[in-house]
Amino acid sequence: IGEVMFAAGKTQLAKSYFLAAVGTRTSLLGSDHPDTLLSRRGLTCVDGSTSSKLTAAQEILAVQRRAIGIENPAALTTLQFVGNIHFKLKQYQAAVEAWEECLEWRIKVLPENHPDIVTTKGTLAGGYLETKKNDAAIKLLKEVLDSRREVFGQSHPKTLSCLRNYGVAVGRLGNWEKSCELLLEASRLLRIKVGDAHNDTVSACKVLMQALRRGKLKDKYSEMYSEFKGSKELAKRLELDSPEQIIWTT
Repeated sequence: IGEVMFAAGKTQLAKSYFLAAVGTRTSLLGSDHPDTLLSRRGLTCVDGSTSSKLTAAQEILAVQRRAIGIENPAALTTLQFVGNIHFKLKQYQAAVEAWEECLEWRIKVLPENHPDIVTTKGTLAGGYLETKKNDAAIKLLKEVLDSRREVFGQSHPKTLSCLRNYGVAVGRLGNWEKSCELLLEASRLLRIKVGDAHNDTVSACKVLMQALRRGKLKDKYSEMYSEFKGSKELAKRLELDSPEQIIWTT
């Protein structure tokens, strides 16, 4: 119930259920029992600052390593969570190390293309981008994109979000024309699938315009500027410079 409440955005109600579960499971099963640890991890998601979440998650992971082994899927979920918190704190190298270990074990113990493997590949790619390991990031993002296309189809929002990330990574290698091609596909399909007001659409359109600008693709920038200005939602949220305001030569 706590997990359902948390997913619904009812954080305080979720916290009360997790607290009750932790108390009852600790009393009946002991503090190191796997079920108790799962409830503690749930409580960690909803309680305290980001730094305190990291400390709590690391403590839970240490107990899980000892009690059930790091290869246990529950322990790997905690390890993934630890990486997520490191990333949120901008501790990118620590996040990469956590996700690399998590991916290594998930590949060993889970079926090929399991959703958890794809998730870890995606987050690890983000970590690689932040630590300037762009080639490794692109390799993982391509694998994730292929998996998303196979499972969800070409135009599913999850596929398109991955396509956006892949386009950003390609741009970081300096291939702006290819980057813009990918980002244009992602932004146009997201506009169709989820609408101009959706955060994923706004994000894709924003990075597209940034890539067009960095690649000095003035004609295409001007075209997309006019197109996006024609959308009430995008015009309000993108805050774009007009082509005339930009210096296009180095």
